[in-house]
Amino acid sequence: PQGRVFLLGDNRGNSADSRFRLRTTPGGTAPVAQVLGVALPQEETLRVGVLYGWLIIVGVLALPASAVLGVVWLLLRRRRAAVQG
Repeated sequence: PQGRVFLLGDNRGNSADSRFRLRTTPGGTAPVAQVLGVALPQEETLRVGVLYGWLIIVGVLALPASAVLGVVWLLLRRRRAAVQG
């Protein structure tokens, strides 16, 4: 029915999906408002995994880079203060 979905689990032989609820709810369906997420095709999950991998690499490299830039900024600030003062 409109506003409801029929859900199938990944492990269909041992899953408490909509087929399991056929006797307790209308047609075994669940309200759309209770759906927390959707399954992605395998190609999409691979793309998302690669994206997260790149974000982790960038984050790991950004930390030492920001530390080096902070030290350089402090050295330049001290040198500028010594020249002016």
